[in-house]
Formats: sequence, structure tokens, C-alpha cells
Amino acid sequence: MTEVQKRFLSYMQAQVGQPYVWGGTGERLAPETYEAFIDRKERTKIHNANAKDFCRRIFGKGVKTLAVFDCSGYVSKALMAAGLRKSRRDCDGLWDRCIPTDAPGDFTLLFRVSQSNPSDETHVGVYYGGYQYHAKGRAYGVVKEPYKASYWHKMGVYPGLSEPLPEGTAVFTRILKRPMLNDCQVRGLKCLLIARGYTGITAGNGNYLLSTERTVRQFQKDQGLNADGIAGKMTLTALGGVWRGA
Repeated sequence: MTEVQKRFLSYMQAQVGQPYVWGGTGERLAPETYEAFIDRKERTKIHNANAKDFCRRIFGKGVKTLAVFDCSGYVSKALMAAGLRKSRRDCDGLWDRCIPTDAPGDFTLLFRVSQSNPSDETHVGVYYGGYQYHAKGRAYGVVKEPYKASYWHKMGVYPGLSEPLPEGTAVFTRILKRPMLNDCQVRGLKCLLIARGYTGITAGNGNYLLSTERTVRQFQKDQGLNADGIAGKMTLTALGGVWRGA
């Protein structure tokens, strides 16, 4: 891990549990100042109330100061802590700096987009070690959650923070087993098996049925692995895949 990555990761992880406030970029708030700050930032009554309630609960535990973030402020501040930025960027601005990639690697930036305009990035987070880190919302604050691919619409590599995986790399974020259906990672598993000369399965679908289980079990036997027919980290990496699960 590079020094830049260490600084980024240290800052990012240290903020888990901090509040979400619109426009927040790590500003430090005290019990006597947070309400006025939120009043300036949050314009709707419900958002204002939710943000204050979150802060109030934490201050009620004896915490003396809080750092507040929205999603792009959280990622921007981590990039600033790593020495990769001097100022905040919104979600669109962060995406504009990224190199698009199809597979998440450590420090990949994750993006959600507007349903009405796919070119409008509306939320940003970070992938690391099988988890997604993001300022999720006023009721949640900054969170660390197991990575959920379906939550995000696209992802990109921020220059200087990480490097894209080689094109065609098969990335797996979870254990694969019967009877999974229409799963893109199962398709990736099948393609790797077929490339190694294993037949009797169809790569065109993402169904993990009995034929796939039998083929996985045979591969496991051939490799001296536990032949349970379940494709976990050891099986998937033995096939040449990249494991990004928790």
C-alpha cells in the first residue's frame, strides 16, 4: 500500500459514524454550534430535523466535537488528506477525474446516477476490502457496509489513488453456490472453468445449477481443494479470478 493510500484509508475509516449534513466537508462542530450550521446548510424541514437528531444523539453520548459530511464532501476530504486534492468537488466533478472501470478494486470510487439522467452523478462512495464506505444520508451518517454491486451504477479509478484492473479480469465479491440464478458473477465463474477446459456447462447464463456444481467439484478435486461444489475465495482465485469479498 502506498503512503497516499494509507493516508486516504486512515482518514476515510476514521470518519465512520460521523453525521451527514448537506455541503459538509469535515467541518468540526460542537454542541453549541451544530444547530446553526445545519440551519445554514439544510433547507428542507425534514432534512434539517434528521440531521440535528443524528448529531444530538451522538453529542448525548458525551462526544465533544463532530465532523460533518455529505457524500462528495466525505470523498473529497479523504482525497485532500491523501494529498490528491486541494479543494472539494461534487459527484460530477469527481467522476470527471476518474478512469471508468467495470470491476471494483481497493480504492475504486463508486457512483450512483440520476434515474432521469444517467450522466448526472448523484452519490459517491469508496470500495475497500469488500466494503463500501460512503456518507449514506442524514439518518445513517458515514457508514461502512458490505459491498453491494446492485446499489451502484458505475465506478472509476481516481488517478494517483489506485490503478484499474486489466481488461477482462473476473472479479468476485461473494461466494457462489447452487441454486443462484441469472447472476453475472456465476457467468464469470463459468467462463473461467470453460477456459480451463471444463465442459458440460453453458457460459451464456448465470445459473448455478447441478451441472455447475459438479464441474466446480471436479475442478476442486483436480486442484486438491475441498470438493464441496461451492465456489469461494480459494476456488475462485485458483481459477484466476480476483477476490474482492469481505
